[in-house]
Amino acid sequence: MSQKHATTLISSLCSRGAVCHARALFDEMPERDVVAWTAMLSGYASNGLRREALDVTRCPAS
Repeated sequence: MSQKHATTLISSLCSRGAVCHARALFDEMPERDVVAWTAMLSGYASNGLRREALDVTRCPAS
């Protein structure tokens, strides 16, 4: 899956409240650009998961 498609899917999953599925997809991405990071962080924030948004920036998965 291309990075663009993965990022679009992350945004879509987050908008439906499936943040844990979005995070799993985010973690599987071999490379993450600023758009992917923004989609994931926005997804956490829009679902009221501000602590998780902070945690993902402190300890990003490799």
